[in-house]
Amino acid sequence: MHADNCSIFKRSTFTFCLLLLLFLTPSTNAIPFFEESLDPLTLQYLVYDTTGAPIQISPASEDLPPGGIISEVIFAIFNGSDYTILPRTRPIARIKRDTYEEKLDNWITYGLRSWENDPDWGGQFLASTDILNYEYSLVYLKGKTAPASDLTGKVISVIQGYQYGALLGNLSNRGATILEVKSQVDAIEALQRGRADFYLGNLPRMQYLVNNQNINNVTLMGQSLNYATPLTIMMSKDTPETLRIFVNDRLRLLKEKNALDAIVSYYLGSYIK
Repeated sequence: MHADNCSIFKRSTFTFCLLLLLFLTPSTNAIPFFEESLDPLTLQYLVYDTTGAPIQISPASEDLPPGGIISEVIFAIFNGSDYTILPRTRPIARIKRDTYEEKLDNWITYGLRSWENDPDWGGQFLASTDILNYEYSLVYLKGKTAPASDLTGKVISVIQGYQYGALLGNLSNRGATILEVKSQVDAIEALQRGRADFYLGNLPRMQYLVNNQNINNVTLMGQSLNYATPLTIMMSKDTPETLRIFVNDRLRLLKEKNALDAIVSYYLGSYIK
């Protein structure tokens, strides 16, 4: 599914069928499809420009909606509600700066639980239900030498503005040099050109990128770092309590109906082993 095939106002076939499954299937604990008691509110949906596929897929132009796993989840959460979702596509480093400086309010996006105590986000709120488990690997080109315990002289690329927790310190202690890049595409290019030996990221996500960005003659391998952190919806600290409850209830229902797994599988099922 591409960004130009889904819309906040005109749902994709996949999302439409998903919503039918969710809200037309009887359930003893299903929340109402319409929640009339909620006050109308406009939410800024923050899309991390060029870094997110398929977690988020940046639109080709400003008049098109974003796509990807999180976009599908957010559209499903707010479908039929009084809330208006306003996508804002920006580089993640700028988003972090603007949220920290409180230049943005009433925003929603995604985050990793490892970011929970990151002060750069300005006191964000993470939903109670996880969408997927994000496993980190050292990603490298097939045919190249796999990572060893001693990384002296090796260069590892990371995404500028991302929070990696203790991983960067651990890799530096093993002798690695860290190279910041702006996107996953830049990370692949760094591997191809020999500017980096490895990329610190999620292997299925990178394999999706290779197959869907028409990147030729590239096969990626990965060595797991045995470190994973859940990924979920993240919202600004000024989020009203009523909205937090609404998001948590809808997200829980999506989980109970196996809709979250269906969305993740749609994008990453071919790459998750």
